[in-house]
Amino acid sequence: MLIGAAAVTQLLHDRYAAAIDEMNLIERAENPQQFGQLTSTPLTVGLVLAGTGFTVANAVFVLGLPNLYDVGGIADLIQFLVIIPFGYAPIFALFLSTYIGVEILVPRRIAASDIGLYYHDPEKLGGMRPIGELVKIAYYFSIIGLIIYAIALYGPYLLRNYLSWAVEPGWIASVLFTGVWVVTLATMVYGLHTLHTFMRRQKREKIQQLDENAREYVEEPWDIEQFELPEESQERYEDLRTRMELVSATKEYPATFTMWAQLTVGVIAPKAIQLILSSL
Repeated sequence: MLIGAAAVTQLLHDRYAAAIDEMNLIERAENPQQFGQLTSTPLTVGLVLAGTGFTVANAVFVLGLPNLYDVGGIADLIQFLVIIPFGYAPIFALFLSTYIGVEILVPRRIAASDIGLYYHDPEKLGGMRPIGELVKIAYYFSIIGLIIYAIALYGPYLLRNYLSWAVEPGWIASVLFTGVWVVTLATMVYGLHTLHTFMRRQKREKIQQLDENAREYVEEPWDIEQFELPEESQERYEDLRTRMELVSATKEYPATFTMWAQLTVGVIAPKAIQLILSSL
């Protein structure tokens, strides 16, 4: 999990940079600095300090230094006072900061920006597919992490005939796992909902604007029976109607049907695996 967290963190940063380039956000935004980095430096520093502080406090005040020394000697002291707080905790904190950046910060930045949708997108996703894919990929990696954690949590007990130290995970472990699963799912849903709200607002505003422009070229636009289009206005009116059709055809979610199917499987898999392992 440690090696995977480090690798995935770098991968998500690379995918974010590729998505920004593909969507030309730096060129399109009036404030391109908002898309300069994936996550927030204060958030990252805060999570690293919190993770380090928690693991040190857990070793000193919960596990107890005398107990650690009695069980594992100097090796356990080094592990719980040095390796875990200053090795494991920062790496997992960086991954968590990156995940929050993808699922929460980036969708919020896009929603608050001045960029519009790309209505000529052949996929009819408003040019938002790269960010939608990024949200999905980050969620999938977190799901893989949860599955690995479930195996690590229940695996030793399932091998209790071969491991003398194996302990059966209790209801607290199950509740904590469920809580992490729910929070992970909620952040993904939040990211997609934020993008959906942005795309829907953009569509409605653009359609209303085009419709108002089109009505200027029509006599009696409200009455279909009295509708008259002057010959000199026909070309401009048809052009506006074509634009409205492009806008109307754009979807309001940055996801294809395949992506929705994959997300559905990803939502169910961690909890299903945890229930199966806990029942064995």
